[in-house]
Amino acid sequence: KGLPPSLRYLPIIESGYSPGAVSRARAVGLWQFMEPTAKGFGMGVTPLLDERRNPFKSTEAATDFLLQLRSQFGSWFLALAAYNSGPYRVQRLLETRAPLVPPSDSLFWALRRFLPKETQDYVPKFFAAALVAENLAAHGLEPPTDTAAFTFDEVVVPDATTLDVVAEAAGASLEEIERLNPEIVRGMTPPDRETILRVPAGQGWQFRERYALIPPEERDARSERRAALEA
Repeated sequence: KGLPPSLRYLPIIESGYSPGAVSRARAVGLWQFMEPTAKGFGMGVTPLLDERRNPFKSTEAATDFLLQLRSQFGSWFLALAAYNSGPYRVQRLLETRAPLVPPSDSLFWALRRFLPKETQDYVPKFFAAALVAENLAAHGLEPPTDTAAFTFDEVVVPDATTLDVVAEAAGASLEEIERLNPEIVRGMTPPDRETILRVPAGQGWQFRERYALIPPEERDARSERRAALEA
């Protein structure tokens, strides 16, 4: 979408690239969305499904949000400050401290001391993360070699289905299905709607064949989680 490539490193300081990260303020996911903001960008947040944990939907929303903030504040530094502390706080600061000053990156540094401590450190931390990530060897680091590839086939389940049933139909472990679908937060897809899930690459055909053979009444009855959800 034309964003600076360095923004790919923003999740380093937001979540450590963990889809399951939850802050003390209850921000969630790679990009640490609060629930109202997430819903405003079309992500579902329910007891069964939290799309802030979906690395694709949350990244799509984050890029839209960052572009919106850049357009609003006319500066990437101010946009990043607003991403961290909220656009209302930054807008209010500009209106009270620099109402006639054109927006610029230098304006962020001039007003930095009036922002919350976390936000004061946010832009410097981002640039530090980007600098290190782009120059690992210069900082005595090596690229990770033990990360599991995030490759998959997409499949559709028509109704409430527990992930252990999905794993069985796909010929995969429950742990792998959970890793590929971090947005399914209580082990079962939502009822009365289709859900797109990810299964290991090359196993989509197997899932579709096997899943079609499972009676609908058994698709959410093979897990102890169902009793817990209904309790």
